[in-house]
Amino acid sequence: MEEQNDALPYFLQSYENLLNHFDQHLPEGTTAKGTTFAELVRRVIPHTEFGSRFPEPRLTEKKSHDGGVDVFTSENDAGECLFAQSKFKLKSRDEFDNVVSKFHDFETRRIAATSNTLFDEGESSRPTSVYLMVTSSKLVKIREAYEQSSLPSVVHYRVLRDEGRLHVIDGPALLHVLQRLYRQSHLLPTDIRLESVAGWLELGNVRIGVVRGADLVQLWRDTGSSLFFENIRDFLGATSGRKVEDRVSVNTRIVNTVNDEPGRMLERNNGITFRASALEEVADRPNTITIRQAAIVNGCQTTMCLVSAKNVSPDCLVAVKVVVTEDSWEVASAANYQNPVALIELDLARYLRPQLVQKVAADTGYGYGREADESATGVLDSIYQNRIDYDELKLLYLGIFSQKPSNLFESLYTKLLPEVLRIVYADRANETLVFNNLFLLLVKSREAFSLSEKTYADPDYAILFKRFKQADKPSYRMYLSLLAASGALREDLSVRKSEPEAEAARLLSFINRLEKLLQGTPGDFNQKYLLAFQVLADTAMNATTGTESDVAQNMYNAITRAPFSTLYRALLMRVDAYAAMRNSQ
Repeated sequence: MEEQNDALPYFLQSYENLLNHFDQHLPEGTTAKGTTFAELVRRVIPHTEFGSRFPEPRLTEKKSHDGGVDVFTSENDAGECLFAQSKFKLKSRDEFDNVVSKFHDFETRRIAATSNTLFDEGESSRPTSVYLMVTSSKLVKIREAYEQSSLPSVVHYRVLRDEGRLHVIDGPALLHVLQRLYRQSHLLPTDIRLESVAGWLELGNVRIGVVRGADLVQLWRDTGSSLFFENIRDFLGATSGRKVEDRVSVNTRIVNTVNDEPGRMLERNNGITFRASALEEVADRPNTITIRQAAIVNGCQTTMCLVSAKNVSPDCLVAVKVVVTEDSWEVASAANYQNPVALIELDLARYLRPQLVQKVAADTGYGYGREADESATGVLDSIYQNRIDYDELKLLYLGIFSQKPSNLFESLYTKLLPEVLRIVYADRANETLVFNNLFLLLVKSREAFSLSEKTYADPDYAILFKRFKQADKPSYRMYLSLLAASGALREDLSVRKSEPEAEAARLLSFINRLEKLLQGTPGDFNQKYLLAFQVLADTAMNATTGTESDVAQNMYNAITRAPFSTLYRALLMRVDAYAAMRNSQ
């Protein structure tokens, strides 16, 4: 059953909302907007029914002289190549005709190029050209007017249409694709059917069975990454996982078993665990159950290794446990406690896990994930200007919700404030509130850091910036962001209240005030950021001698050992001095 539109983020609830979102998030300028839209099209194509039969699409290197094709694929098994033209806006039948005309010219040149040989092998050796037109505009009336016209390319259009070699995705169709991809990435599947080859063992609210690996692969194809929304970790990759004695990763071993010894999968693998809100037996299908609002809470690695395998044999079987409960966290944490999940991740995952951040980011209009992500999430991310990095967000989160902000350097789960977190998240609305404002802080901090690079451009500062700029060392930048935020709000983040209720209220107030600051007076935050950088620079300046390793260790010790309150007071002194000098001019 299809989810209601109110379960979708605002920009996917209607065609008009999507157009407004495009206008807000696609870059300014015709060329830049067109290039970004073409990248969206490239990512959308594999997720369409006809596009899925082609190899991975690529963008043409030439932008303004692409010959009418800006996305293309290599030949598929059926001897077809796909050629696509993306047009962000296509407003008239004449513009529609122009695209078809370019397809005609492209095909003519392609036939000429492949026929210009001494021994032409004819049509049978030439891949069939399939064409695709994608736009954000509505095309129903435009296409009808075009088909009834006598414009130059209508004849070629009819040939392509009648031969099934022309496909069109207009704005409403694009919205439908994006809605489906969102549901597959962010919303729990309504119903899931599971068939156990040996029946189901029933004990209380638990069912235990054995499911074909191929069925799990098909389940993933039907539901997408939403299947793992309640899982603590994302897929680590087919070559990832804990190393064993011969240095082959666990995930590699799973894939090897599926490929080479599928009959031994059941004996070697611990299986997967589903959490479901309800369960029913399917009357007309023996050994089959329907589970509702279900998700895999433990077993993402196993499932995705099955998906990554070359071919899943019918002999490949997987143990499956289904737990019927509304408390997904209780099941997920218990299952993952037995595995090598870092305790800090396990303790945080109830409130902060990649899947949850991904959903709230999409709901609030931010991108999330890796640039190379080709999943359904990656398609959605391609329409955002601002992308959220999970590791950076996690550090900000730790700095705010730990006993001391400096815990973002250590990531010790024992220094979290679990009672405060439980109070904060007793109201589910705070989930979006917290993430949305931390996303905003992350985006504004990046802008402020770029400003600090320009402001402190002297080569003498290079050693400091080298540490702060390292992509794999975001701790310094996130600590700087929290210090700047505290200075701008004139509230020492590290001074905790003894009662959890009072501290939860204080942190929510801090986060709400932070939003008003960043939205209303971003220049004020930038100023505090520049001054906060001075404070940390002074703290670490004496640590910038010796070998690179010595500098790194000394800077770390200097900054992490300095009490946050001391840094905060030093920042306020600079803020007040700056204000006094400005007022005296």
